[in-house]
Amino acid sequence: MSTSTMSTAAVPIPKAAGRVLVRGSARHRLLVGAVAAIAAVVGILVPVVVTDFELGRLSQVAAYAVALLGLNIVTGMSGQISLGHAAFFGVGAYTTAILAGDHGWPFFATIPVSAAIGALVGLVVGIPALRLKGMYLAIVTLALGTAVPIYLQGHSSAWLGAGSASGVRASFRWTKPDWLLLDVSAAGWKYLVLLAIAVVVFLLVAQVLRSRVGRGLLYISSGERTAAVSGVWTAGTKIGAFVVSSMLAAVGGSMYMLVVPIVTPQSIGFSLTLLFLTAMIIGGKSSVAGAVVGAFFMVYLPPMSSQLVLGIPGLQSLTAHVGLVSNIVYGALLLLCVFFLPRGVVPAAARLARRFVVVIPAGGELPAASGARTRRPAPPAPDADAAPRTPEEIHS
Repeated sequence: MSTSTMSTAAVPIPKAAGRVLVRGSARHRLLVGAVAAIAAVVGILVPVVVTDFELGRLSQVAAYAVALLGLNIVTGMSGQISLGHAAFFGVGAYTTAILAGDHGWPFFATIPVSAAIGALVGLVVGIPALRLKGMYLAIVTLALGTAVPIYLQGHSSAWLGAGSASGVRASFRWTKPDWLLLDVSAAGWKYLVLLAIAVVVFLLVAQVLRSRVGRGLLYISSGERTAAVSGVWTAGTKIGAFVVSSMLAAVGGSMYMLVVPIVTPQSIGFSLTLLFLTAMIIGGKSSVAGAVVGAFFMVYLPPMSSQLVLGIPGLQSLTAHVGLVSNIVYGALLLLCVFFLPRGVVPAAARLARRFVVVIPAGGELPAASGARTRRPAPPAPDADAAPRTPEEIHS
């Protein structure tokens, strides 16, 4: 059997040619455009058909998704363990609360300030990351995540005023503008604004990850030596990952203040970091879309677990401890997700979608099927007319 025959047999070709799409082709652009148009229409029409309560939960999803995107970058893509993400989230929330509540700043003006302060904090944390890795880096970020709420609870009155330990409020004058043709409430207008911010952030980050910077992050996650050999500036990329991650978390915290206009030290504690980590694992730690799926789990899974507890006849007598039991159910559901979907929901959905549509790069080859065995092509047969080589020629 010839070499070309063996290499072709190793790559299974789909039975239907319509299943194969070349990235950047007219059919591929049409499919992507259709999906984006449907998603945009659904997202815009949501505030017309759902209640204000559901709009508030969907607005929280938008804020958490932006923050989770930052955690995906630093932990899922660059491989650096960050256990202080809730502290970065709190930086943005407190910045917006102080500027809006005490100084009367509008909401949109607080977001750039929160992003700048979050990036600065990420830079301070990212510098030690050059010397630390693994468990040691996790301990440093864990100390940050636990120290910030404790400090705010005990010493915030010195610079935030009396009573700040119980929370800082942000008041916004928020009404639907006259130019908006949709008949939505104030909650619907908040949802649309947060959705637009989240879409812009995700598009910018996705564009950056397709560049050389994004490829550098993936090289670092596989090994710093491999990244250095490939020409990646490992020091700058690792610091940049922390800066971007902290900045996105701060922006997410600012967005969250538009939905829940109060922030307390308890609300940005280590438990929120654990929620971020579990949501990242469930959604898919190396996926941009995984941040959206993880945010939905953060908002909807805890109340669903509480409703599940109340719906079980044998557990209705534990209504006084429904919070504890719901946490147990929540943890069990997370274990099931991690056990059956170890790479996350989005990678599993992508593998399922490849059974129907296969997207290949321009000029590329079809990917091999999952689990299919491939054989290396046999080496070319030696030329019978060629003279035998000496040992010196072989080792030269």
